[in-house]
Amino acid sequence: MKRTLAFITVISYLFPGNFALASSFKARCLNHQGELSDCIVNVNNNHLQVKYKSRKNQDLNINVSKSQITYLSRREYSSGGGRSGISTAGAVASNVGAVFFPPIAIANLFGYGGRKKVRVREQIGLEYRVNQKAHSLRKATVIEISSQQGFALQQELQAMTGIRFHNE
Repeated sequence: MKRTLAFITVISYLFPGNFALASSFKARCLNHQGELSDCIVNVNNNHLQVKYKSRKNQDLNINVSKSQITYLSRREYSSGGGRSGISTAGAVASNVGAVFFPPIAIANLFGYGGRKKVRVREQIGLEYRVNQKAHSLRKATVIEISSQQGFALQQELQAMTGIRFHNE
C-alpha cells in the first residue's frame, strides 16, 4: 500500500499540470447551402476543431484557438413533435379509451398511441476571428447537436473561452 501511494505521489510531481482530455461530439454544422451537414466537433486544451464528413465541405473545416472565439450563443428547439389538432385529439381519445379498453393501453405502452417522438436539439452559434489579430475578419458557424451532448459542449466551450453563452 505504501509503495503504491509513494508511486502515485512521485508521478504527480514528475508530471504536473492538467491532463486535459479531448472531447469529441457528433453534430450537424452549417454548410455552403445554408443547410446542416454531418460533422465532428473536437474540443481539447485551448482549441476548437470542426471537421465536416463530406468532401465537398472540407473547406469549411475550422481549427481555432480559444483566443479567436469572440461570441457564443445557444438556442434549444424541438423537432419532430409538431402535432396537428387531429393527432392531438387522437392522443387524448386513445388515452381516454385506454381506461375503458385495455388493448389501447397496451398499444400506448409500446408506442402505437397518437403521440409522436419529440427530439430536443441545441443550436450553438459561434463567432470567431480568422487570425489572432484583434481587428481581423470574423466568421461564424452554427452547430446543431442533441440536447444531452449540447450541455456538455456548452460547458467545454465556456470553460475553455471564459465567454458566457447568450440565449437566442
